[in-house]
Amino acid sequence: MTLVGIFAGIGVFLAAMYSLSQILLLQGRGRVAHAICFGLILAVMAALMERAVPIARILSAPLILVAFWTLVLEPRWYRIFPLLVMLFALMAILGYVSMT
Repeated sequence: MTLVGIFAGIGVFLAAMYSLSQILLLQGRGRVAHAICFGLILAVMAALMERAVPIARILSAPLILVAFWTLVLEPRWYRIFPLLVMLFALMAILGYVSMT
């Protein structure tokens, strides 16, 4: 179980860095979608670091929706990053990701 959490953390870190680069490079809806996604990723991670798992679970639901929005906007293989974010948010909702 710990190994799954480590790989999920690496994946969501890569997705957050990709979103940060897209905030700087894109314009319009893509920039807004990635900015919201990046902010929610940081909020969920901060809630987990503070051991506020219920807050992280609440914030994970809109994170899935925004990640789906970025999935729709992304071309080709870059869609893997929103999928990693949605997996991380789903794991947070189900309780597989927690800082205990």
